[in-house]
Formats: sequence, structure tokens, C-alpha cells
Amino acid sequence: MLRKVELIMYKTIVWIFIIFIFTTKVYADVEWGGGNVRFYSYDKELLTNYNGLASLVAVRQGKLINLNNSKLEESNIWVTPGSIITDEENINVVVSVSWAFDDGLLWMSGSPYLSTSDMISYGLLPGDKFYLIVWDRNTFNWNHPVEGTTYTIDNMYIDGDITKPATSYGDDDFGDMIRPEKKQTTAVCDQYFLKTKCDINNDERITIKDLIIFLQIFSNIDVQIQNDIKYIDINNNNRIDYVELFYLLKLIFVY
Repeated sequence: MLRKVELIMYKTIVWIFIIFIFTTKVYADVEWGGGNVRFYSYDKELLTNYNGLASLVAVRQGKLINLNNSKLEESNIWVTPGSIITDEENINVVVSVSWAFDDGLLWMSGSPYLSTSDMISYGLLPGDKFYLIVWDRNTFNWNHPVEGTTYTIDNMYIDGDITKPATSYGDDDFGDMIRPEKKQTTAVCDQYFLKTKCDINNDERITIKDLIIFLQIFSNIDVQIQNDIKYIDINNNNRIDYVELFYLLKLIFVY
């Protein structure tokens, strides 16, 4: 009797395993690039690996977050792989970045593919939608976007087919090749948190005028207001000191 029960249990386990194998979807890597879409800088120049940067962003919850959302405090999160961006209602993840531009084209061969293990580590779920953000690095401050930075947001599709939106996890062992649509619209960052550091008078330049205002604030710590601190504070210690002074002097007299 015991032998018969063991045999039944064994057959049941085998059947469960077979059903699992044939009904469970096999997830695969995602390869991404620009296809035959040409991207341009703000000055209408074709992007290259010197002035272009692409971010592949997955919407883990809700929808794509507005880059000018006032709840966001840092701009470099949009160009840093692994960044989790949230405005409390929506959750986005920057899953990969690429500089592989040549003559305006974003080459798939130069863009890092997104492996299944990476997607799992980022907490992505099957069906999470992908977007491509292409940045004009000529409008960056150091290595991240600021107020005035220009960018293009495109939906991503499997093989560029607009009837097949690209989502996390490929359909087969070879993965999905995903590309943006050809229609492009250039936008400009205009939110407070993207303001260029040390552009105190908000004239989109860092000049002697900013240095004079800085010295006036620096000489009397009591007059530092929160907005001034946020505009000038380089090392995020909630005050301005010699670190910010040397930084400003370097911006004005070295570059």
C-alpha cells in the first residue's frame, strides 16, 4: 500500500513538472538601440558619442514621470543606471544608458543589452513598458541634465513596429530587439530642481555677477535663505562655505 502511494506521488510530481515547463513563459534578454531614427542636438546637429546620451527607462508602476516634476530633487538620477525614480504615485527605473551615437543614430551594437537577471534585480515585472530618453549633452552641467537641458522622449517598440509596444522580458531565447518610433518631439527642462548650480541670478550663465551675490551671502551667514542654499550648495551640507567658493571661482576663471 505504501509503495502504491509513493508511486502516485511520484507520477503527480512528474506531471506538475511537465505542465510547469510547457506553460511557464521563458523570459529572455532585451536588446535596444535607435534603429534608423536620427537624433539631433538643440543646435540641429546630429548626435555623436560626444554630445548624445540615451537612457532606457522602465515604468515599474503607473506611468512615465514628468521630468519637470517638482517632487523630484536630483536630475542625475535620470542618467544613472539602477536609479529608482518615484513621485509617490509612479515608479520608474533607469535600466540602462548608452553613448553609442554616430551620425545621429543610436547603434544597437553599442548599447548594453538588458539581461533577464538585470531586469529581475531592478524589480521589473513582465509587461513593464519601456521608454527611451535621448539627451543633448551639450546642454548638460557636468554629467547630468539641468534647467535648460534639451531631450527627446520616445516610446519603444519591438523591431520598431508601433503595433508592438516594448515591455520587459523578451519573448524567446533570443530576446527582443526594441527600437523607438520615428516621430520626435524635443522638450526643455524647466523645473526648479534642475536649476544650474551657482547660477544665482538665474540668467542661465555663471559670471562675476553670481560671484558678487555669493560673497554677499557668504559674508553674512544669517542672510542665507533656503533657496540660495539650494542653488549654491555643492556638497549638500545645507550651507555654503569654502567648498562652494572654490567651485564657483573654478567655474568662472578656469573654464
